[in-house]
Amino acid sequence: MKDSIRVLIVGDEKVGKTSLIKAYTSEQLPSELPSVHPPVKFPKELSEAHCDVTMIDTFYRRDREADGTIEEELCRADVVLVVYDVTRPETIDRLRAFWLHFITSTCDLPIILVGNKADLKQENGNSEQFEDIMRPLAKEYRQCEIIIEVSAKKFTNLSELFMCMSRVVLYPSPPLYDSVYKELTPGFEKALRLIFRRCDQDKDFHLNDKEFLELQEEVFANQLEPLKLDWIKELIQEQCEHGITAEGINIWGFLHLNKMMIQRLKIDVCWHILSYFGFDKNLEIPIEYPLKLKPSQSVELSRTAITFLVSVFKQFSRGEALPFNEIKEIFSTVSTAPWEPSRSDDQAWRKIEKIVPLTPDFCLDLHAWLALWHLLTLQDFSNTLKYLVYIGFPFNYSEAFFLTGEKDVMKVSSKKVLCGVVVGDTGVGKSKFIDCFLGDTQTEARPSSTLRWACKVMKQSAQPWDSRYLALVEVPLIDLHKMPEVLPKCDVLVMLTDDSPQANQYLECQINVSPYIPKIKVVTKSEEPLPNHVDMEAQVPAHLYSEVFNIAVRPLSGLDKDFRESLIKKQKEKLNSSLIRVGVAVSVAIMGFFTLRKLIPK
Repeated sequence: MKDSIRVLIVGDEKVGKTSLIKAYTSEQLPSELPSVHPPVKFPKELSEAHCDVTMIDTFYRRDREADGTIEEELCRADVVLVVYDVTRPETIDRLRAFWLHFITSTCDLPIILVGNKADLKQENGNSEQFEDIMRPLAKEYRQCEIIIEVSAKKFTNLSELFMCMSRVVLYPSPPLYDSVYKELTPGFEKALRLIFRRCDQDKDFHLNDKEFLELQEEVFANQLEPLKLDWIKELIQEQCEHGITAEGINIWGFLHLNKMMIQRLKIDVCWHILSYFGFDKNLEIPIEYPLKLKPSQSVELSRTAITFLVSVFKQFSRGEALPFNEIKEIFSTVSTAPWEPSRSDDQAWRKIEKIVPLTPDFCLDLHAWLALWHLLTLQDFSNTLKYLVYIGFPFNYSEAFFLTGEKDVMKVSSKKVLCGVVVGDTGVGKSKFIDCFLGDTQTEARPSSTLRWACKVMKQSAQPWDSRYLALVEVPLIDLHKMPEVLPKCDVLVMLTDDSPQANQYLECQINVSPYIPKIKVVTKSEEPLPNHVDMEAQVPAHLYSEVFNIAVRPLSGLDKDFRESLIKKQKEKLNSSLIRVGVAVSVAIMGFFTLRKLIPK
């Protein structure tokens, strides 16, 4: 919150700039005024926003060269008042012809258009419509936040203008409200959808009286009287017929309520609600949660996060399936798909069919929904956290994840999400291998041009946090340089070959990985039957993916035979050595005990 505001007043000669300042400092205007009023500072006690307000007058004549003073002041100001004379049309024309272009090309400050001498307009019976003249200006120059007519002579609307000076700085309206079309901005609507979702505790898509009163008390630390709540609901229903139902205020009513608050100059209430729920001035929630990982550790979703995701699934699903349109509704608070955060087009959303298995009618079951989130976490847990927060995750960030233990090829893995990296020469069937993994045996496989990830459940459990998943990532030839990026996540290397000399040479020469990474070789074409030989023209047998999963769980079984035997031998030697040391220590202890007994007199 700013503790001081600097207001710059500009406009043509004799429009009443100095009169405005004098009207704030005197009970009546003197007959003679200086050409430029000295800066005036109003203490925070006089400001509704509790901050100092300094008003800076300027002098401008069209027949003189500008000396750069106004440009300098624009760089120091927080808000600009552009004053015109409502009785002189040429000063209104000058707003577009000079002032607004000059200001907007110099700085990015909020602008208040002030029509002075409104008392003379009324006396002269000037009936030209205020909206018809000024609204096109506001539409053309979006920095114009407020247009107000005042009278410095009659002290008309001066208190309202003073209030607007601080409000446009502390509580700017452009991020929240389009004054031209009189609608909430898309960014503010998304933020309100998230706030509504957070407050809808019983997940029935309505705020009942209890939930609304709790929101009021939680955010503003005061209770709302039931009679006032009834009045608010009546007000919503008058202007938004479908905003109130028997269950309470729905999302449309909640959006309309916030629009009414802005239109009634209560925009500070909207900003206060946004601030309480963690939004910054750009309507974003700053999310930072650094995790220190050891090289062989990974991040997985916690039980708390999985329980939350199950509740989201139940809220938006139809029966046991989550329709495609409801998937988009879940992410309406962000508007981009988490698996394609840089795009928002329909093609990006439909990419989900290449990531997790879908039902025939293009829906997700619970396991596919959780597989999606497990995969996102495997790829980038910080991206997962962002989307968790934006769909309503109400808990501390630290409760969203847990760190797995370090990899040890001699032990059975306890990880819930195992990762297989699929490699092979061009044309050996990597894309088809992933398609079949997701159950798509009909679509003609298209070679991937970038890393392609997919995930599905392999071992279901009664408790969703105990189920185990396999993620596969295809590394195309063109993206081979990204192998160092995916290998730290790798639990098993799936090497595809058509058994041709070229494909085998590719695996031998191009795929150089640590001997500690388990491997499985899959032959996709061969004239003779070979182990793990599959026909890529038909469906890949399900047991092959189970074998990939089992090797990831028991990594020792996927190591090279000679290397595996050497590791087992070393472990036995280490164990024998430990047993010998323990035996020696026990013998020494026993000898010491009996020696001590002989020395102690009976």
